[in-house]
Amino acid sequence: MYLALASATKINFGPSNCVSLSYSPKKTCILETNCIGKEMDLEKFEFAFTCTKTNKEIQKHSFGVGGFDPIEKFDTDVQCEICGPPPEDAFHHTGEHKKEIPVPTTNLNHATSKENNDEETKKEEEKKEVKEEEKTEEILPTTGVDGELAQLVDQESKVATGPGNCVSIYRKKESKTCVIHTECENESMDNYKFGLDCIDMDGNLQVRHLFGQNSFLAKEWFDTLITCGKCIAMVDVEDDSKTTDKRINNLEKQMLNVKGDIEKLSKNIAEKEAQANPEFLLKNQKNEGKKKLVKKKLAHIQHKDTIPRSHSHLRQKEEEKVIDEQSDDASDDDDQ
Repeated sequence: MYLALASATKINFGPSNCVSLSYSPKKTCILETNCIGKEMDLEKFEFAFTCTKTNKEIQKHSFGVGGFDPIEKFDTDVQCEICGPPPEDAFHHTGEHKKEIPVPTTNLNHATSKENNDEETKKEEEKKEVKEEEKTEEILPTTGVDGELAQLVDQESKVATGPGNCVSIYRKKESKTCVIHTECENESMDNYKFGLDCIDMDGNLQVRHLFGQNSFLAKEWFDTLITCGKCIAMVDVEDDSKTTDKRINNLEKQMLNVKGDIEKLSKNIAEKEAQANPEFLLKNQKNEGKKKLVKKKLAHIQHKDTIPRSHSHLRQKEEEKVIDEQSDDASDDDDQ
């Protein structure tokens, strides 16, 4: 018997035994090449094997001359009870004369089918690549102005909004400006007002920027050139109005407080400037001295309240005297 294969063991044949034949779990014959450096020999080699069927019929299956890569594994999908090398190579493994090797009763040529199979495989791979490229372009274009913007935005900053969330708001990595991207070919945008809310770099102030209705194409990338610490979608109009009113009220209260502080500050400055004037200091010192003298005299008069009523006319005279002195002092101040 010539060498045949009905197990997981491989049979090597071909140029320098670089071609092998193996048996798959589904009982199909597998051709495999490991022929680096033997490419010239492969071009002249006929890739074939023998297949023994369940009825003991022996078939030769040929895949033509050449047609295989130096490194390739190919499942022929030919189911056999026994996979064996072609007759012209079998005697190398048995040491027997070629005429003693069983001659196949049927010769089947699969060269065209393998070429077609390879072509179909390549076409399928090309289709997959095209689909992947188209998918990538839809999500993140890489050419043109749109492609440049798509590559420059921070993907983590994306905020989806609008009908069906078809409007995306991004923030550019370097310039920190807000970018709007529309993917709304399947959405109705007639009544939608495009816009965004910008939170400043300190995170304190939120400003709304409106672009109006029908201001964007169904599919578009647009750099607004608005620099923000954070680019977000517009909040609900009613809620936003309440928030705006509350902010205005807070601002009014703050302005009133600022106004009061300014008035107090102005008054303090005026007093300090007046107090720094030498004439003001001198006049103030005189007034203080006179006030002290008046207080002393009044205290003396009050002390005399304890004397009998029969002497009350003395207290009245002294009070009149003090008042006259105050009048004289006031006249002196006016003259000065």
